[in-house]
Amino acid sequence: MREAFRKSQEFLDYDTNRESEEEISRQRIVTPEEFEELITEGWQYLGTLPNGKIVIKNKQGLN
Repeated sequence: MREAFRKSQEFLDYDTNRESEEEISRQRIVTPEEFEELITEGWQYLGTLPNGKIVIKNKQGLN
């Protein structure tokens, strides 16, 4: 039982979950055209989705 709790503790820890939510909130899905402009504003490339859109994130806290 202790082992099961230890494995689930990460998901129960509010601070850890809040950090994950904050990380997701700094991500955006954009078109390739939007990406070209945003990359010069400090956004970072994360990956390309099957539909051709691009996932980016902003570490500087800009919207």
